[in-house]
Amino acid sequence: MSGSRPKAPSSRSRPALADLAAVRRRRTGNGWFLLSVILHVAAIVALVSLTPVRELMEEVRRANRPEQSLSAAELARLAEAIELRAADEIRSNTRELGRVFDLLGQMQEDVRSRFVRFEQQRRGNAARDALDEMRKAVEQMQEALALIEKDAGAMATDRSQALAERAQERAAGKLGLVDFGIEPVVAGHRAAAEVHQEAKARHDEHTTAGALVTRLEQTLATEQARMEEQQATVERLAEAGRTEAQLAPYVRQVETRQARVEETTSQLQEARSEQARLRTEAESSQRLAMKAQEEVAGRLQRLIDQDAAAPSGAAAPAGAAAPAFAVALRPDLSTTGADDGADVPELYARARSLEDGIAETFKEVRAMDLAMVRDISLDAARNDIDLIRPVRPELDAELLREAARTDERFEEHKEEVRTALRETSSMVNLSRRMLEMATESVDKMKFGTDVQLAADEEEEPDFRLIIRELAMEEVTGRFSDLAEAMRALEEEGNEGEDGGQSRRQRRAGGADGGGGPDGRSRPDYKDLTAEELAAGLAQMPRFGPDGAGEGGLLPDLPRDVPAVGARKLSPGGDPTPWMYLNTWYTVGPFPNPNRVNIDREFPPDSLIDLDAAYVGKDGRTIRWQFVQSDGPMVTPPNAEPYGIWYAYTEFHCDRPRDVIIALGSDDRGTLKINGVDVWISSKQLKAWDIDEVWRRVHFNEGVNRVLYRVENGWQSIGFSLILRLEEP
Repeated sequence: MSGSRPKAPSSRSRPALADLAAVRRRRTGNGWFLLSVILHVAAIVALVSLTPVRELMEEVRRANRPEQSLSAAELARLAEAIELRAADEIRSNTRELGRVFDLLGQMQEDVRSRFVRFEQQRRGNAARDALDEMRKAVEQMQEALALIEKDAGAMATDRSQALAERAQERAAGKLGLVDFGIEPVVAGHRAAAEVHQEAKARHDEHTTAGALVTRLEQTLATEQARMEEQQATVERLAEAGRTEAQLAPYVRQVETRQARVEETTSQLQEARSEQARLRTEAESSQRLAMKAQEEVAGRLQRLIDQDAAAPSGAAAPAGAAAPAFAVALRPDLSTTGADDGADVPELYARARSLEDGIAETFKEVRAMDLAMVRDISLDAARNDIDLIRPVRPELDAELLREAARTDERFEEHKEEVRTALRETSSMVNLSRRMLEMATESVDKMKFGTDVQLAADEEEEPDFRLIIRELAMEEVTGRFSDLAEAMRALEEEGNEGEDGGQSRRQRRAGGADGGGGPDGRSRPDYKDLTAEELAAGLAQMPRFGPDGAGEGGLLPDLPRDVPAVGARKLSPGGDPTPWMYLNTWYTVGPFPNPNRVNIDREFPPDSLIDLDAAYVGKDGRTIRWQFVQSDGPMVTPPNAEPYGIWYAYTEFHCDRPRDVIIALGSDDRGTLKINGVDVWISSKQLKAWDIDEVWRRVHFNEGVNRVLYRVENGWQSIGFSLILRLEEP
């Protein structure tokens, strides 16, 4: 057997062995490095522990957190000292709340005494006012009937129907103020309103049928024109000597088109027949609605005559309502010496009670204002206003009243004191704003019974009511010019700054001959209200050099209009014809099950507080959220069905401007600029359209407050506001 010798490593394997040795050396080196790091760290720890560095670090810690070096008794005394100092500030806040509460109370008493006289006069005239509104409703129903019989456009008929419905709503509100027994009239009026709603539904069906007829007529005209073109082609080819085989495809096209024409003609005949039937039903329903309303008006007229013929002091008819109306009483929250010696929990509880009392008083003042603006009863106004009551945390009174003997309890105690101080300061800020808003509301109130006008003077119109009417889409249609009235309202609010010059003098031109803030004369708003307002003021001004919008035709604004998103207008900005407001704060949803709160005012309607938290839908706590859109349409971040949202922004204007704006919302939307209604959409559920309505509005120089209120039905939600920056 021959033995075998191990082979020497080849030249190829030598680098591999060298690499392995290098790896071993690196591992050994890493081990020594880690050991060196550990030894250095140990040396540093020993150095810190065995030298004055430790004492120096302790001194720094004690300087930053001295309480951690105190004994339990010293901690308790420090916590008590902090609480006593905070109690002084909270006591000061509580006294300020008491001061605001007293001022609002005085304001409420003054407004109540004037409102009582106003309400007595309004109730005395309520029956006749209701009768007048019923007659207006009948007149508008007659106008709508005439338009239906003439097969006039849907827009004019819809406006008459809307005006009739508005008159019925006002009549219902007036009936709620009548002091003698009119229960049969109220029931009859409610039934008449239901009959009118049925008539409106029949009219809507007739309008839909008319739209189908128009569409089929257009289709038929198109098909006939194409058939005639194809027949002309066949005749031309035949004259050119084409054979029957060559003409066959063209003949078949003519036959196919002929079949379409016959089919469309048949559909058109059926649609016209259905339209005629629905028009007959709409006319019949409209006559029934008129008859029902006329009967109720006649019944009310007889009751008015009977009441006028009754001897003075005679008993009211059986079942008559009590003539007195309740005015809410304020809670007894006397502030004299009530907080002396109170601790933080007691002061905080008292501050919350005062805040609730202030909110109740503010609501009462707002309700009296709303009752006059909407022409409804005070009770109805109260029911339509939500109390401004932000969510406030509860204090842990037991924690505050226990001695804080540990570091943990000390920190908890200190944080609870901070909460009390922060919240009471927030209460003071909110209460002052409520006082300011209430003062503004009272200054704008027009009771109508306090001042006897001279024989040669006319009563100054209430521009708030005029603007509110102009803002209603169902009354004015897609376009309304509010700029003049907004300027007049602004001028009225500044009357104290005009050196005693009366509004009547300023309207006539005064000493300087200028009727308004810009020297323009002011129109006669009494004539406007009586004549043009009812007709709708639906004339669109001229738009730019192309004349789009001239003669009452509204421009068609595309959804992708090239607009710039911003909220400030200044001379140095980029020139652009269109601009949309792109930054908002939104809050919602507030509850609106089955749309029952569609007219209810929630806290943002009365006062904007971007730091506030509210109780929203399903008892959830809701807060304002910042939203910035990259297009005209804005959608709240937490959209869901059946809720109400608010969106607030501030628009900065370089100078006073009259601007044309385009508005749209999904579903119902309302818009306020500087507290003034400029758009109140219909109550119908609808999709968003970028130019649903057009408005000419007035912006002040500087900051302009813009508040959108948007309702969502059962699908999507969105809103938009676009400004036309080119001068019309």
